[in-house]
Order: sequence, then structure tokens, then C-alpha cells
Amino acid sequence: MVGRAAYGNPWQILGLVDSAVYGAPLRSITRRQVLEQYQVYGDSVLRIYGPRPTVREVVKPLLGLFHAEPRNVVWKRAVDAAFRHCTTIKSLFEETLGEIPDEVLDAPITEVPSGITDTFIKAKSLLPPPYTVNEEELLYA
Repeated sequence: MVGRAAYGNPWQILGLVDSAVYGAPLRSITRRQVLEQYQVYGDSVLRIYGPRPTVREVVKPLLGLFHAEPRNVVWKRAVDAAFRHCTTIKSLFEETLGEIPDEVLDAPITEVPSGITDTFIKAKSLLPPPYTVNEEELLYA
């Protein structure tokens, strides 16, 4: 069920992976903060190899950030239209982020719901059993 949950709500589920799997402290970061940090990075790498990477290539990994959120499709259409004339990530965000409601941009990753101690507790039981070879099989191989 973890796979389907991650597909349906990647921000909430995948945002917990570092703390649930690796034991890292849970960071209360919002999408707005992620975009602000990404904008600094994105503008620094634009066109460092001549004409590449373009604004479209740098922003493409972000297109799933608002999956299953209100006005996601409207934002993607605005981004697609802005690719034609925006030359920086900052200008693209300034032009398009108004389409996403503030409550979506400012919503932090929430903690695991109460009653669930480990989100990935059954993950190892879903794996196939390890392959073992009998001595007889080796003799006849």
C-alpha cells in the first residue's frame, strides 16, 4: 500500500522517507521553501554549458511537486506557457506560482498519523524469500 500512497500523495509520503527509513530528524519544510532553494540552484545552473540546460530542463523535475493538489493542472499550463518567454527560474516562479493556493505552498510535511509507529514496518515482509540451493541441486546441476 505504500506504493499507491506515494503515487497518490507524494509530498506527504515521500517527505517522510528520510526520517522513517534512515532515522533522520523530520524537517518541517514547505513547498514554498523547497521552491525558494531550488530557484537559487536553478538560476545558478542555467546555460552553464552554452545553450543548455534550458529553463524547461531545470524545472521539469518540479512538475510533480503539486500532484493531487488544487490547481495543479492550471499551474502546469501556466508553466508550459511561461517556458516560451521566461529566461530565469525566478521569473518563471513569479509568473506562475500565483496559480497555487497559499495553503498548499505553505503546508509542511505532516508527521506520521498517530497509531502508526513505523510507516515501512511491513516493507521487508513484502520482499520475496532469499534464494537457497539444496546440496542435491548442486550435485545435479
